[in-house]
Amino acid sequence: MKETKFIEQNKEKWGTYENMARLNLRDPDKLSELFVQITDDLSYARTFYPNRYIGLYLNFLAQKLFYHIYKNRSGNWRQFVSFWQEDLPQIVYLSRRELLASLVIFILAVSIGVLSSVYDPNFCRSILGDVYVDMTISNIENNDPMAVYKDMNEVDMWLGITFNNLRVAFITFIFGLVFSVGAVFIILYNGVMVGTFQYFFIERGLFVESFLTIWLHGTLEMASLVIAGGGGYSAWPGFCVSGHLLPAKSFSDFGASGFKIVTRNCSPHYFGCAH
Repeated sequence: MKETKFIEQNKEKWGTYENMARLNLRDPDKLSELFVQITDDLSYARTFYPNRYIGLYLNFLAQKLFYHIYKNRSGNWRQFVSFWQEDLPQIVYLSRRELLASLVIFILAVSIGVLSSVYDPNFCRSILGDVYVDMTISNIENNDPMAVYKDMNEVDMWLGITFNNLRVAFITFIFGLVFSVGAVFIILYNGVMVGTFQYFFIERGLFVESFLTIWLHGTLEMASLVIAGGGGYSAWPGFCVSGHLLPAKSFSDFGASGFKIVTRNCSPHYFGCAH
């Protein structure tokens, strides 16, 4: 079946849910029925129309249906627990391809940083800057390679790292939201920087010491960068998917799902990794 025929055949069904959402109507039986139908359509679209926006559109509808079905459960504490146990994992699962793409791009960027440093000894200066490289070399010569992490007051460093990490995460998300290539660029740049920075210590025989210091907080920081990129990718189709939703409505709904991925996953990580 051609994609246009598939859309024409099912657009009335999809429009039914959009109308229910727009009018804030809640019929649990109808919503459950639509959820099953739309997830079936999503599976069909991913099989026969891979890498097409219809799959992203149906993925968005499935997320919204899941949210509408479960959001009315009573009890604030129960809602809080169910969000972390059910709602957020569901959103992340439905955005797993975007998150995987973000991870692959980051790993590729780290590899580029390492390989570029191997073949060009001065590459680190173009990425990290002469001042930082010279300062770190001086610290290494003074037998204190990690001195840069000891120069600041702990509270000031915690606040500085937290603010910077949140800033990078939300810039990455916004760039992905507006135009996905922007998020790709930020992840590539940060990945290349990480690869270059790590290899800078490896070639000086300081792998273990640098690894334990850098990745003590860097693991959560880089994971959050990847999540922020995936959140941006998952929101970007709101600009691109044409159909029954008004552009502003479509954009806000896609953006809301991506924003939940970023705020619920990244913010706790960043406060933790800064500490």
